[in-house]
Amino acid sequence: ALVDFFINGPDRRYNRFIWDALASLKPEASLDENQSQVLDRFVTWHELDRAESDFQTFLKGRKTFAELVSEGVNAYGNKELDKASSIFAQALAKNPSSYIPHYYMGLIAYAKSDYAAADRYYLKALELGSDEPITYYALGISAFASRRFDEARSYLEQARQGDPERYETKVQEIMLRMESGG
Repeated sequence: ALVDFFINGPDRRYNRFIWDALASLKPEASLDENQSQVLDRFVTWHELDRAESDFQTFLKGRKTFAELVSEGVNAYGNKELDKASSIFAQALAKNPSSYIPHYYMGLIAYAKSDYAAADRYYLKALELGSDEPITYYALGISAFASRRFDEARSYLEQARQGDPERYETKVQEIMLRMESGG
């Protein structure tokens, strides 16, 4: 966490310090000597109390993946799409192997009528283990909205087969709309 603070914190003076500290380490010096050298260099340029306060503030501002996902879901639920997108982008940076941010980014792209982006996010979510029926349903709705009816039928059929109880009626309604011209 401390190295993250030095490298990614908002005060670039701390960033500069870590590189200066690394450059001042001597391979022939003992651990105690190197630690003393780094501390002396630090207190020459920084007040310890202020640095500790800055570090604590930095830590309080950091969110876990779970906190970001929860906050993103809430923003999406409140139709704050740009905010949700920003939050899910942060979640993706923390854990790109989770399907959750990808799926929600797909929902956001769909809500913004960017069906190609929605499809990319949904397909990535599938690749990473999302619930297949719900993701196929989302892909089907996206294809339907962009008038790619053959793809829509295929995805919707996969959703129906994966969870007939949940999707049978919904899929039938959309299929009827496609048959009548959309």
